[in-house]
Amino acid sequence: MSKPISEDSYARAIGRNTFGVHQAERRPASPARFQIKLFGDADPTATGDGAIIMYVPADIDTDRLQDVAAFVTTVGGSVTTIQIRNITQGNVDMLSTALTIDSGEKSSKTAAVRAVIDPTVAEVFEDDQLAIDIDTAGGGNGLGVILGFW
Repeated sequence: MSKPISEDSYARAIGRNTFGVHQAERRPASPARFQIKLFGDADPTATGDGAIIMYVPADIDTDRLQDVAAFVTTVGGSVTTIQIRNITQGNVDMLSTALTIDSGEKSSKTAAVRAVIDPTVAEVFEDDQLAIDIDTAGGGNGLGVILGFW
């Protein structure tokens, strides 16, 4: 008779970590991407430090932040600016140029000024805490970010 699968084992088996953030299946040397919804689809984006705090799991220990993106479900009337900050490593900003969603746009993909990851602070370690700070809120609803590590 087989043993019942634990909720934690099931979460890992389907590609979800135990924090409820979707993580794509990971193969060696492939990116680990985390899509994090900061505000519900009906909720307006608001400014503030630590809109959410992400815990760095063991499977991305010593990986580097390589890719960032942001999106909203309803466009705003001005620019939304987002910073990723590593609390554990001295509250250091991981982006030398902040992530932006331009006025009237749904994602950072078309931003006039692209986000730049600071390579000197891009490495993360197990148990690091990463804060997502909303520096300016452009009025859109349903803000989310995508962080890619490898």
